[in-house]
Amino acid sequence: LNDRKSANGVTKLWFNTSVMEIFRLCKISLYRPLTGIALNNAMQSIWAMAKKIDTKQLSITPGTDEYYDWIDEINHWVSELLGRINANISKLERVGEQFAKDIENSHTNIDVTKAKYQHAARLYQREIEPLCIFLDKDTQYQDGPGIIRTLEKFKRLFNSFNDIESESGMLQYQLQYLDLFVPVKRVADNINIYLKKTKTSIEEHNAIEYAYTILRTAYENTLSGDQRTKYISISDLQSLGPIHGIASLGRLPSFKLEKSPAFLNNAFDELAE
Repeated sequence: LNDRKSANGVTKLWFNTSVMEIFRLCKISLYRPLTGIALNNAMQSIWAMAKKIDTKQLSITPGTDEYYDWIDEINHWVSELLGRINANISKLERVGEQFAKDIENSHTNIDVTKAKYQHAARLYQREIEPLCIFLDKDTQYQDGPGIIRTLEKFKRLFNSFNDIESESGMLQYQLQYLDLFVPVKRVADNINIYLKKTKTSIEEHNAIEYAYTILRTAYENTLSGDQRTKYISISDLQSLGPIHGIASLGRLPSFKLEKSPAFLNNAFDELAE
C-alpha cells in the first residue's frame, strides 16, 4: 500500500503498481486500455535511450556496467510492453467474439443495439486502430519509429558492437511483436464487420420509423370527419420522397394460336432460347 487518504467519509487506497497488475490478471475487464497515447508514452523511454546512444551519452563498450545497465532497461521496457499488448489482445478477442454473437442476434432492442454500436466504434477508434498502427512494421511516429523499426535499429547497433547475444534478443522481440499483428488484425476485421452490419441495421430501422411516423400522421389527418379529407393526401406523403405513378396498361394485342406442327416447333424453339 503506497498511500491512504480519507475525504468526506471516503477512504481511498493507492496500491503499489505490482499489486494492481495482479488484480488485473484476475479479471480481464480491469486491464488498462492501450490507447494511442499509452502506446506513445511507452515508446518515449525507448526512443530517449536510442537518442542517448546516438549522441554517445551512454557507453557502447560491451562488458562495462553502464552498457549492461541500459541494455537491461531496454529489455525491461520492451518485454513489459509486449506483455501489456498480449493481455489486451486477449481482452479484445473476447470482446470481438461477443460482437460476433450480437450480429447473429437480430432480435436485440434497437436502443441496446445503438449503445453497443457506439461502444464498438469507440473501442475500435481508441484501442484497436492505434494497436494495428503500432504493430505495423512500417509505422513512423512524429517522435520516432514504430516498435518494429526501433527493434531493428537496436539489432543493427548490437551487430556493430559485435554483441551477438543482444542482437539475437532484439530479433526475438521483433518476431514476437510481428506475431501479434495477425490476432489484432483479425479482431479489427471482426469488429469492422460488426460496425458495418449494425450501422446498416440502425439506418434501416430509422428509415422505417421515419416512414411510419409520416404515414401515421397522414392517416390521422383523415380522421377529422370531413368528407374532403377522408382519403390520405399525396401532399402529406411528400416527405417520403418522389411519388412514382403506376402507368396504366393498354389493351393487350390479340395473339393467334395454331395447332400446326410448324407453329408449335417455332414456339418451342423460342422458349428454349
